[in-house]
Amino acid sequence: MHTKNMLVLTVLTAAMMIFLVPMLIEQVYAFTVGFAHCANCFFTNVKGDVSAGKFVLSPKTGATEGPQILWTTSGPLPFGGDEKGKVDADVAGVGVGHVTFFWSYPDSGRKFCGVLPDRGLDARCSITIIAGGSGVEVKYEVREVR
Repeated sequence: MHTKNMLVLTVLTAAMMIFLVPMLIEQVYAFTVGFAHCANCFFTNVKGDVSAGKFVLSPKTGATEGPQILWTTSGPLPFGGDEKGKVDADVAGVGVGHVTFFWSYPDSGRKFCGVLPDRGLDARCSITIIAGGSGVEVKYEVREVR
């Protein structure tokens, strides 16, 4: 009887490891990748702020200024968690302006992105779940309107 109980316990433990561990590992790697691109202008004075989660890669351009910004965030907990933040940048080109990119990637609920451009700038965003569902990619496109 004791051997039979041990066998059942071993099989249940193995089944939990097979199904539970992959789910936990996937949650560990939940993240947001943000990418902003400006078609006919460039970004300066880039600053980021998260109200939920943390920056894994702080927002930055390729140099002190550039036509693109890249950042990555993850949840605050060992197994994920909500991510919410914004990135502010000045925009220079023919004119000068400012833009704020924002996003929210909650553990559950609606994922969204948005952008607030100054007058003279046109901007849009899209959010896509990364293959495997472990994160999202948020893309922003900005251009000067003449």
